[in-house]
Amino acid sequence: AQVPKRRGRPPRSSGVHDVSVKDALLEVAVQLFSEKEYQAVSTRELTQRAGVTLSSLAHYYGDKRGLYIAANLRELRKISARLEAAIGVAGQPEVRLFRFAVEFSRVLGEPAYLIVVRQHIGGDPEAISAIAKETFPTQVEQVTGAISAVGGAGMPVTIGLYALLHGLHAIRRATSAL
Repeated sequence: AQVPKRRGRPPRSSGVHDVSVKDALLEVAVQLFSEKEYQAVSTRELTQRAGVTLSSLAHYYGDKRGLYIAANLRELRKISARLEAAIGVAGQPEVRLFRFAVEFSRVLGEPAYLIVVRQHIGGDPEAISAIAKETFPTQVEQVTGAISAVGGAGMPVTIGLYALLHGLHAIRRATSAL
């Protein structure tokens, strides 16, 4: 006896496949966007490397920009958690700031950070703002609090600390290229 073909849509999945497809896209996006600029990565390359369809990318992330933002958020959440752990350790504010500065310097030298510093979708302020709002508020609050406890001016000194660390990283990269 032949089994009749079922008509209509296939039954909903358990969600296990959904997670693996979504994660596969995210993993490939992190890899590709850390290697290449946003414009140099095609949706076809993303989906082929992840082994998924273009419709999966559209389903989970909307488009390449949505996937790019999700990849940045994932990496920045990891970075932010490390930095918050460094500043959040009990101790004197000066020691906490030093630990933060050391960890921040480590982060700036890691390949995973490249995805964050790539062109940010041609300087798309909406994307940059969404990424920053999602990841850095607690960290900035903790650094500002530690600086204020030392007797500094809080937010201006915090911005200066970030700028100094970024500047030192840029100088290190420039001199290592010589």
